[in-house]
Amino acid sequence: MSTEMNPTPRSADGAAASAPEGRFPRSGNTPAPPPRTGVFSDPDVPRPVTPLAPATAGCRVADLMTRVVETVGPGDTLQAAAEKMRARGVGLLPVVDGGRLVGVLTDRDITVRGTAEGGDPTRVTVRAVMSPGPVTCSPDEAAAAVAARMRDRRVRRVVVLDPSDRLAGVVSVGDLAVDAGDDRLSGETLRGISAPDGGG
Repeated sequence: MSTEMNPTPRSADGAAASAPEGRFPRSGNTPAPPPRTGVFSDPDVPRPVTPLAPATAGCRVADLMTRVVETVGPGDTLQAAAEKMRARGVGLLPVVDGGRLVGVLTDRDITVRGTAEGGDPTRVTVRAVMSPGPVTCSPDEAAAAVAARMRDRRVRRVVVLDPSDRLAGVVSVGDLAVDAGDDRLSGETLRGISAPDGGG
């Protein structure tokens, strides 16, 4: 009397059931594997797939802005301002006088309005070349609304003011993509900005 060591799995009608291609048949004594969750590469195993979280288009400026901001005074020289830009790796400095925002100074302002016109950067002051009336927003505004403002005003960076009109930070086009996770939002904003630096 012989004993079949590896019985062939059979279907309900007694016919031999074929194992899936590339798989070994499981004996009746082998417990079923636990249900699998997450994302797997096995096409034969049904699995729930958690959808990717949508881009956080509804986030606020406060969630994206840079809070530690270097500033410059209207009486500072362009050389001093340029040194601050180089040290911080930024292209815009809010101009603050007595705790109040009076303008912004960009690297483009220094180049086009200062150096290109023959001004001595060790003598010309920020007041002479800064951009007055900068584009601003509040920390509680939606990122999408500020992006639309950037397109309308053709600027890449917006100064953030708190309810007391005090400097709270700066938000840029790059912040919309890197922090908000919305490349489309930042791409649309950039396409709407035709000026090289837009004064901001």
